[in-house]
Amino acid sequence: MATTDPIMLARNRLAGLHNRPVLDREAITEARRNLTFAKVERSVKEALAAVPAMTAEQRSALIELLK
Repeated sequence: MATTDPIMLARNRLAGLHNRPVLDREAITEARRNLTFAKVERSVKEALAAVPAMTAEQRSALIELLK
């Protein structure tokens, strides 16, 4: 059965790139970036779901951190 988990998809893509006879360094870098993004995205979603609603000031501070 195919997975829809973004982290697994990104991890599989990266592994597939490493199994090729000729390594595409740019594609590997992009795949690593995508995997890292998927992990951060999940962590942020989980953290935000676990806390009460943030104040406007807290949301602004978080937005600034992500810039």
